[in-house]
Amino acid sequence: THPNFKFGLITHSQALGCKFLSAVAKLLRDLGFEFEYERAAEFKLKGSLGIDPSFWVSGIGGGHTGKGANRLIISDVLRSGTDAMSEKIRGSIITDVISTGMNRLEPYTADDGSVIPGAATFEQARLHEEDPVGWMMKSGLCYVQCRFPAINDDGKGAFVRNTYTGQIFFAQPYDALTRRANRDQLNAIKAYSTAYYWNCQYLMVCSLGDLVYFILANCPRYERIFQVDCWWFGGDFANTATQAGSRSAFCAMGFQASTGKLGVLGVEAGRWRVDEMGDRMVAFIEGMGRLTGLRPEAGLVE
Repeated sequence: THPNFKFGLITHSQALGCKFLSAVAKLLRDLGFEFEYERAAEFKLKGSLGIDPSFWVSGIGGGHTGKGANRLIISDVLRSGTDAMSEKIRGSIITDVISTGMNRLEPYTADDGSVIPGAATFEQARLHEEDPVGWMMKSGLCYVQCRFPAINDDGKGAFVRNTYTGQIFFAQPYDALTRRANRDQLNAIKAYSTAYYWNCQYLMVCSLGDLVYFILANCPRYERIFQVDCWWFGGDFANTATQAGSRSAFCAMGFQASTGKLGVLGVEAGRWRVDEMGDRMVAFIEGMGRLTGLRPEAGLVE
């Protein structure tokens, strides 16, 4: 019905995009459409105006420069949870890929003179609060959000939200979204998956779960200082010295009265035999004494 309508698809790899394009071309061919040309990364419908392809695909590495689109599909441009955890990678995807791609959008003028504005569609399993979907929802732009998790027991998890009109439509409860994965299979996936993977990939909730403990930005920081007015020793001793056993650990923390700062003076850890742990502790304390010129205010041994 709109033969001159142009689609663009950007996903995390060129190879994946080409697979999608091949499938779309097969569907159109089955519907009776003919092609002016068909290539690995683009095709043009026969009789369509202009020089741009009717459908083109690109990976995040490039390939969409110089092409226009009336509808841009941005599909899974984050390859993994590791990419999603990286603020640098997320930022480069938003700046170098999504923003660049959205600049290719242009309105479509139908035969009857009506104008359809250019639009972008984001398809992404939620991997982080600041992933492309999260960025779009926080951008201040109006959007339509379609959220359909793998299961919807309470009838509140699956919905369509239209921020243009302020309406929200909830789907009826269901045990499984598709016939490809029934509830028994989903329960099995949940049993062997991490909470992060299950929440993000199947429930569409970007809950980092246990991974939040390994985000360094959330960890307290201590400056390393050497001029202190007093300091303390702490030691945690393990009773194993095997290769796979627990480590013994020593830590010295000092206090600087002029600035009110606490600072880590030194740390040491190792798998030591029980008969050498005491000598290691004495050597560590003497080393911190030479560093500060002070004896420890107190020592705590576990």
